[in-house]
Amino acid sequence: MKKDPEDHRPRLLALELTRRCRFNCQHCRADADRTADAGEMTTEQWKKILDAIAAYEKCVVILTGGEPTERSDIIELAQYARHLGLRAVMATCGYALNDTLLASLKDAGVLALSFSLDGATAETHDAFRRTPGAFDTVVKAAQATRRAGMRFQINTTITRTNLHEVPAIAELARKLGAAVFNPFILVPTGRGEESIRTLTKRSNGMAAATIEPFNRRSPAATRANPIARGKRRDFRIVTILSARGRTGRRSR
Repeated sequence: MKKDPEDHRPRLLALELTRRCRFNCQHCRADADRTADAGEMTTEQWKKILDAIAAYEKCVVILTGGEPTERSDIIELAQYARHLGLRAVMATCGYALNDTLLASLKDAGVLALSFSLDGATAETHDAFRRTPGAFDTVVKAAQATRRAGMRFQINTTITRTNLHEVPAIAELARKLGAAVFNPFILVPTGRGEESIRTLTKRSNGMAAATIEPFNRRSPAATRANPIARGKRRDFRIVTILSARGRTGRRSR
C-alpha cells in the first residue's frame, strides 16, 4: 500500500546505543573508540526512548553504535523493544558474536543483523577498518549468523580504495548467504568528515558505473530492503548512490 505523503511517521529509526567500539574505522560517523562515554545513557533511559517510539509508531529500530554488543544490557533492550511491538535489527562489527550470543539475540527478538564489508580481501577491508583481523572477524560472524538461522545483510561504503572490488564484494556477500548487498557512498560526518577527500576523490562518478552493470545482471535487483520488511529470502542488491556522495543512508 502506498504511503500517504502527509504521513511522516518513521518506518525505521537507528539508535546509537554507545560510542564504544574496538575497531578504528576511517569513516566512523560516531567517532567511536574503546573508551566508555561518560554521557552514555542508562538502560532505563533507553527504555523510555523505546516507550516513546512505540507510542508514536511501531517501526523498525536499528540497534547500533559504536558497537552495540559492548553494552551489557543489549539483550534486555532487544527484549524490551519486542515487548513494545517494535521490530529490532542490529548493525554490528561482529567481533563479539558467537553461537551463544546469536541464540540469545534471536530469542530476544532481533530479526536480522547487518555487517560491513569494505573490501573483497583482508588487505583492503582491514586497512579501511584500521584493525588487523577485521575481515576474518566479519566473515566468521556472517557464517555464524547463517548457522543460527538469522537473516543478515552486507553493507559496503564505496571509496576510491575499494571501488575496483565492489563486484567481488557483492559476490562474496552472496556466497556468505546475505539476503541483501547494500552499497552506498560515504556520509561525511564523524571521522568520515576528516577522511572524505582522501576516500572519495574521483570515486563517486565511477561508483554508479561500477554498480549498475552488476545490478542489471542480477534478476533479483531491487531498491526494496527485505531485511527491514522481514520478507523474502532471495538475494537483493540495493543501490543507493549520489553524484555528490551525500545520501540519507548511514555509513558504518
